[in-house]
Amino acid sequence: MKTPYIKPTRKVHDSGFRIFEVGYCEIKNARVVNKRVIGLCSDHVHTDYSVLIGNKPFSINMDLTKDGYIRLWSKQGELVWNMEDFAISSMELVLKEKK
Repeated sequence: MKTPYIKPTRKVHDSGFRIFEVGYCEIKNARVVNKRVIGLCSDHVHTDYSVLIGNKPFSINMDLTKDGYIRLWSKQGELVWNMEDFAISSMELVLKEKK
């Protein structure tokens, strides 16, 4: 199963903060064996702000692979990067709606 990940980089954003690599990965033996990078411009990651208008919050779990990736998941469902509506240097992590 592919899960969202964050990986720190040494690249610095115009804001002065370091940039994250974000994407999806597959893990075997606590290492990333396959990844799909979807962004290398983010200096900020946030979760679904719809919680502020009454939607149910969701939990975020994290672990750190042996090769430096921070893997993210939720016991409530599938986490995905919102690619439709995000600022140029920010990525939004949301809980995918069940169909």
